[in-house]
Amino acid sequence: FLDEAKIAARLSHPGIARILELGRIGRSHYLAMDFVWGKDLLAIMRRVKLLGAQLSPSFVAWIGIGMLDALDSAHRLTDRHGAPMGLIHRDVSPQNVLVSFDGVVKLIDFGIAKAQSRSTETQAGVLKGKVGYMSPEQVKGSKIDHRSDLFAVGTCLYELLTLRTLFARENALEAMENVRHVRAEPLRSQRADVPEGLASAIVRAHAAEPDARWASARDMAEALRAFLAEHDPSFDRVAAVTWMRDAFRKELVAERVRLDAFDQVGRPQVVRAEEPRRNSVTDLKIIGARDPARVRRRQHGARR
Repeated sequence: FLDEAKIAARLSHPGIARILELGRIGRSHYLAMDFVWGKDLLAIMRRVKLLGAQLSPSFVAWIGIGMLDALDSAHRLTDRHGAPMGLIHRDVSPQNVLVSFDGVVKLIDFGIAKAQSRSTETQAGVLKGKVGYMSPEQVKGSKIDHRSDLFAVGTCLYELLTLRTLFARENALEAMENVRHVRAEPLRSQRADVPEGLASAIVRAHAAEPDARWASARDMAEALRAFLAEHDPSFDRVAAVTWMRDAFRKELVAERVRLDAFDQVGRPQVVRAEEPRRNSVTDLKIIGARDPARVRRRQHGARR
C-alpha cells in the first residue's frame, strides 16, 4: 500500500489518477485520490452489449491513445536523481482504465506496479495481476519490462472491439495456457469491419516475443494516431464525450445529484429561522445582575 503511494506520488500526467493525500487513521492507512466521474472499460463494454451495438474503431483507437500516453509517462518516470525507475503497471485491464464524462482516459491502480524503488519484492511463484490480461512472459514468471503492459493494452483493445474476452476463462489454468501460447482468434475474423491499420497495431502488440512488439508505448500511440488521422480525423474528445453522456444518460443524472450532495458535506448549511433572529447578548441572562435600565433611571433621577 505504501509502495503504491510512493510510486504514484511521483506520477504526474493528465491520464493518471493522482494521489492527493496519504494518511493514517488509527492503524489503518488511506489514500485520497482523484475522483474520476465516468465509467471503466468493463462497464462500457457491458453497456454496449446491452444496447446491442458496437464501439466504433475510432472510439477504440482514441481510448488506446489515452491509455498509451499515460503508460508512456509512467514508463519514462525517473527518480529524484534522474535515473529511470523502470516502472511497469502490471495490471492494465478494463477495470483499471476509466473514461470520464469529460472525455479523459484515466489509468488507475498502481498497487502492484513493478519499480526499482519498491521496498517489497514479489515472491517467487506468485503472479501479480489478472491472468487474462498478463503477457506470456508474465505468466511464465520470466523477467518483464514495459512491453508487458503493451501486450495488455492490445488485449483491452481487442475486447473493446469484439465485446468478448480474449484469454480470460473461469479456469485460471486454462487462461494461463491461452496467454502463454497466445491462443487468440484473429481480430478481423471476429469483427470484419475493423480497418487494417488498427488491427495490425493490435496484432503487433500481441506478439508472443517482446522484441516483436512495439518498442514503446509512445510508438504504439503514434501508430494509433496515424490510423485515426487517416480513418476518421473528425473523431476527437467531443465525440467521445457525446457518446459517453448519451450511453449513460440515466446514470449521469442520478450521479450528478449524488455528487452535488457530496459537495455539500462539511459546508455550513444556511437554515431559515422560524422567528426573528436575536442578538446573542440580549438572550444572555446573568443571575444576580442588576437591571441596567433601572440603574440608568436612578442615576438620571439623582442628577436631577
